[in-house]
Amino acid sequence: MTRALNTYVFTHDTLASAIELWVKLRSEKASEKEEAYRIVQAALPWFMLHLNQQGNICTFTDELMERELDYWKADQIVEWPQQQTRIEETCDLIIDFFNSDVVDRLKMKVETTV
Repeated sequence: MTRALNTYVFTHDTLASAIELWVKLRSEKASEKEEAYRIVQAALPWFMLHLNQQGNICTFTDELMERELDYWKADQIVEWPQQQTRIEETCDLIIDFFNSDVVDRLKMKVETTV
């Protein structure tokens, strides 16, 4: 049985450009959620640190990202339980960002079959 596996490969500069564009495009469609999109923009560097993506090039699979995002989310909820809803929404939007056409357009993802 084969399945698609996405590997994300990008620089921190590309990530910054991509998230800025994503926030802009999403906010144009749903301005009432702009604050949530900006929170994702602020949270992404912290999540990259959690993934140990501190070098010039970031690289990780979608499986690793989703697994580690679950761990990161749980840690954040323990630290700030009164913000659980916001944390859950932010983590969902991080996945939305990485699955977005912006990430595809900037060629930040390589799809392979395993």
